[in-house]
Amino acid sequence: GVGARRLGRHTRKGGYVLDWERRVPTYQVPAAAAPTGAGGELLPYVSVRTPLVTMPPPPGTAG
Repeated sequence: GVGARRLGRHTRKGGYVLDWERRVPTYQVPAAAAPTGAGGELLPYVSVRTPLVTMPPPPGTAG
């Protein structure tokens, strides 16, 4: 899309090769800024205790 950058290049045979070192972004989370649980591991953004909400399919769709 607009503003997106290439992550690799096309090959002559129609494949795609990712350029991990230069183009694929990697993120490092500082240990002091990361939310941690009792064991020090990262916690999920949505709690596992969040209730599941079920909704009927929109009208006019096969479901």
